[in-house]
Amino acid sequence: MNIIEYDTVKSIYQNIQIILSTPKGCDPHRPTFGSNLWQFVDKPLTAITRGKIKAEIVDALQIWEPRIEVEEVFLTKEYSSFKITIKYKINEDESVETQEIVI
Repeated sequence: MNIIEYDTVKSIYQNIQIILSTPKGCDPHRPTFGSNLWQFVDKPLTAITRGKIKAEIVDALQIWEPRIEVEEVFLTKEYSSFKITIKYKINEDESVETQEIVI
């Protein structure tokens, strides 16, 4: 059994935060880098909006963080931001991690 280094977990954690908090188009060398989550901040958290947000998260992480596989995404609205909890599997050793982000 492989034991994943803590630095890898820390790197993945940091990359997820950067990917989801960076609006697409902000990086001139990689115009598709990031996500469009900022577009949903002032929208009500309906079933349709919730589905679009989850799809945006999964798509962005599949493209920009290939070391993981997203298993579940949970959303709650907190005033003018979203609290996102992501459960994902690290491909290297199949360990499961959970990360919370506020956007």
